Amino acid sequence: MVRIGKLIGGLWIGLVACSSPPPEQPAASPEPAAPVSQGYVSTQYLLETNQLHRLMENGVPVVLIDLRKTEEYAQGHLPGAQAVWRPDIQDLESYPYGGMRMSEKQATALLSKLGVTPETKVVIYDAKGGVDAARLWWILLHYGHNNVALLNGGLPAWQASGYPTTTELPTITPSHYAFCGQPTTQWFANRDQVLEATTDPQVVLIDTRTTDEYTGAEQKSGAFKPGRITSSIHLDYYRNIDTSPEGHMRFKSYEDLKAMYDEAGITPDHSIIAYCHSGVRSAHTTFVLTQLLGYPQVANYDGSWTEWSYYDELPFETDATPVAQ
Repeated sequence: MVRIGKLIGGLWIGLVACSSPPPEQPAASPEPAAPVSQGYVSTQYLLETNQLHRLMENGVPVVLIDLRKTEEYAQGHLPGAQAVWRPDIQDLESYPYGGMRMSEKQATALLSKLGVTPETKVVIYDAKGGVDAARLWWILLHYGHNNVALLNGGLPAWQASGYPTTTELPTITPSHYAFCGQPTTQWFANRDQVLEATTDPQVVLIDTRTTDEYTGAEQKSGAFKPGRITSSIHLDYYRNIDTSPEGHMRFKSYEDLKAMYDEAGITPDHSIIAYCHSGVRSAHTTFVLTQLLGYPQVANYDGSWTEWSYYDELPFETDATPVAQ
């Protein structure tokens, strides 16, 4: 297929449906308030605040998705952003437990409601370092919408860059969205694959929840028992985020991330499966490992602990192994 596109402010914007994302272009010269991404292996699915602002100023068709609770969205959001929250991207009917990704049919309906077409660039943000945004990023890639990006730092970084917010609701023209081709299993793991991984020394299982969840000291709502998947190690997703006053909830630098994962023994020569409570925090870790660090074999376990804890026959532990700090 011939790809047609244009270069805006150092960003390549594809204009043809059903094509793979174009090769990355050099990042635009940053404005002082929004530093360029810090040495990451790939920024194909990542935008800095100044890059998004430039796209908006140049009139490039972008659908902005604000993945926060409705009441938070109502207090102020990026101009033109539409509100989506976790229940909107979950399949609440097909499973005896919660948190599973929305079906392809549900995703098609949601994207149509938001006015997305296969050519549309979708930019997702939240106010928690990209954790909810990463979940939707992972779902959209799973079903085949590749023209998607996370806003690095989300709302805090946008505001710190001096860009405006609004309480006005956007006017949306619905579309008739259709995914191209079949869903991909890239970066996806199911229950059977995780079970095999519990006895495979070549696979690293990462529990990306809090320490208390990992040890079994806390059982979050929706789980059927406390604990963790057998043989998993712990590295809280929140450690991926620069929470310093000057970081504004952006991802940590490549050097800091690499050092952290190396110290935990999570290296690119292993196959890696990440999980959390319901595949949200682990989607964030999947983004960090595959995009920012360039790990070749990483998957997100969709059902995560919520699904795993539902089945009594699946192996689990409480605090039998040390927590990586």
